[in-house]
Amino acid sequence: MFTKVFCEDGKILKNHGGGWKIAARVKPGFDPDTVAKNAVARNREKLEACPNWARFMKLATQWSVKRRWMLVTAIEMMPNDPDGVWSTMDDHGISMCIDDVVELCEAWRVGQQELQVFLKARREAATK
Repeated sequence: MFTKVFCEDGKILKNHGGGWKIAARVKPGFDPDTVAKNAVARNREKLEACPNWARFMKLATQWSVKRRWMLVTAIEMMPNDPDGVWSTMDDHGISMCIDDVVELCEAWRVGQQELQVFLKARREAATK
């Protein structure tokens, strides 16, 4: 998970929790505002098609970007072990309710399945 910003000068910045970095630039001849609007529309489409992924994203935004990367990494590594995720976060001084961790892990697992189906359908539609 990251935060993305589209700048007027065509730079696209990302922050995964360690500060802003230039991730890309808008290709010459393309309008940065249009590129940003298209990215937002694609993301909205994905969130509408994948309700559990949207639920995960909403739940995860309770934590700052600085801490969120650690939470997401722990869930990616242990999606079936909420207690392990909770313990990892607790070891780093980040207090969480175990019920929130269970819900996050569940939303992650089901959301990942939804995303795979969505992305496969998007790829197949693009090749037709």
